[in-house]
Amino acid sequence: MPSRPQLASRLDFAALAALAVCFPGLAVLLPLSVVPVTLAAGLLALVAEVLSGERLSRPGLAVGASALWLALWALLSALWALDPAHSLETWARLLPTVAAGGFLVLHAGRQPAEQRRRIAGWLLAGFAVAVALLAFEGASGRAINLLFAQLVDRVPDGGGFPLNRMNRGAVAVAILVWPAAAALAARLPVTRRPAVLLLPLATIPLLWFFASASAFLACAVALVAALLCLPAPRLARGILLALVAVLLLAMPQIAKEISSRGLAEEESLAFSFRHRVFIWNFAAEAIDERPLIGWGLDASRDLAKPGSPRFDGTHGALPLHPHNAALQVRLELGWVGLLLGGLLLLLVLSGIRRGPPLATALDAGLACSILVVGLLAFGVWQLHWLVVPLVAAALMRLTAVPGTTVPGASQSSSES
Repeated sequence: MPSRPQLASRLDFAALAALAVCFPGLAVLLPLSVVPVTLAAGLLALVAEVLSGERLSRPGLAVGASALWLALWALLSALWALDPAHSLETWARLLPTVAAGGFLVLHAGRQPAEQRRRIAGWLLAGFAVAVALLAFEGASGRAINLLFAQLVDRVPDGGGFPLNRMNRGAVAVAILVWPAAAALAARLPVTRRPAVLLLPLATIPLLWFFASASAFLACAVALVAALLCLPAPRLARGILLALVAVLLLAMPQIAKEISSRGLAEEESLAFSFRHRVFIWNFAAEAIDERPLIGWGLDASRDLAKPGSPRFDGTHGALPLHPHNAALQVRLELGWVGLLLGGLLLLLVLSGIRRGPPLATALDAGLACSILVVGLLAFGVWQLHWLVVPLVAAALMRLTAVPGTTVPGASQSSSES
């Protein structure tokens, strides 16, 4: 009969290895399934920590306090939301999902070095499956996409239905490529580790097959950021933090400036970008109406009413969310929410590793890929979107490049 610590260790490895090998493929093929998978993995990790008898993982005081105050302010915002019941429902869905993902990030740092090396192999296998699925989809003319459309949406066989199911998967691959690169680096000799940046480079043309420009741009911009980190990691970290702070504070003004240049009417530009310019300007103007406290959690979906400006006959001014996390937080939670959320984000980004330049570069690549998608694509409260960066961050900590110390890891897990 194994002891409780032995049982905890076995349960822990099984849960984390299963997450590493299954998550990438599920994020591509069944993107909404990543939410229950993350909840289950977080629960198993919690059970393993309880069985181990050690102190439970917890965030640092500053991060924990910022997250708590942001959660309380989001809950309070339901009082003045356009649809209080919906805001409360959104908050109730967010809390366990973000808590599970955040706990996995903290828990990952406790894993011993040998366990991290084994999990790195499972992650590489899972990422290979995800890439294979995307490659097949691109080469087959979206066969999986159309099959699901016929089964679920009952699309006629001959219809050229422009369904973009795989775009969520493309975004997931653009983000998960960074922990996969770290996993590969952990298995290479020191002199060959910088070559792992060829992995995101090779992913960029793969993402070109899909309609999601956000995924393509996320991978490309993140690769540039990672390369800039190699010669000057400290400077690159500082520039990243400063740029994020500026974007958070100035995004409404940026949105208005872009709109004032007539880009929404410039037909030579991509339709999705022109529509976003229109959406961002509408959101920026709505921000001015309630600058301090905002319109309430997830109220963006109710702001565009009959009679509101429309981009064209089919597309409205604000379809569900602003497609920009900085604008959405400011729009719904006001200056208070922006400052609390911005502080939390900057505290998290300040945790980018200060170890070897490659470790910093991979962390920066992951951070930039998430930020680019956050500023261009999903609604900030969409659960399937929130789960991907949280699990990616956990996997990055699980596959730390040898020669670095994972923040929060026990002494036994240090590979320095």
